[in-house]
Amino acid sequence: TVARLDLGISDTRVAQASGAFGPTVATSFQRNNQLSPPSSFLVGSSGTRTDTFTSSLGVGQRLKWGGGSYSVAWDSSRSTSDSFLLNFNPTLRSGLSLSFSQPLLRDLTMDGSRQQLATSRRGRAIAGARFEETTVRKVAEARHAFWNLVLARAALDVQRQSFDLARELARVNAARVEVGSAPPLDLVS
Repeated sequence: TVARLDLGISDTRVAQASGAFGPTVATSFQRNNQLSPPSSFLVGSSGTRTDTFTSSLGVGQRLKWGGGSYSVAWDSSRSTSDSFLLNFNPTLRSGLSLSFSQPLLRDLTMDGSRQQLATSRRGRAIAGARFEETTVRKVAEARHAFWNLVLARAALDVQRQSFDLARELARVNAARVEVGSAPPLDLVS
């Protein structure tokens, strides 16, 4: 049971180390409502009200090979204003950004996350070997105990037969002593 639990713990450590290379999702929403005081006689006395809503959604991931990473993001915004100086109302904007980063020499062969993943995978292999070793050892101990039981039962049967033969010999010797064909010393032997 302990060896089996050690396997589960090792699997959890591998999954934890692999989590550094899993994709991450990031999102944000922002709303801004702004009232600007009049800055010109063209704007009027009430000022300008601008309402802006911005959102973004992105996915990024570190790569297991070469230390690189990538990200993909979608940004959008909608802005409305009561200013008569704007040609388009509401104003819509959206954009898609793709990014890939690959360091030239740093972390090319090994970094902390990949080292942790390799270490946890080796630990899992060691735990698997220990589990197999424990299983084989316990099976061998059970077989050894079984054959010791078989041997003990066979020895008991031999001792019972020997006891029965000794009892029969004592009966025959007692009969021979009664008849007088053997000396009484044979009873003691």
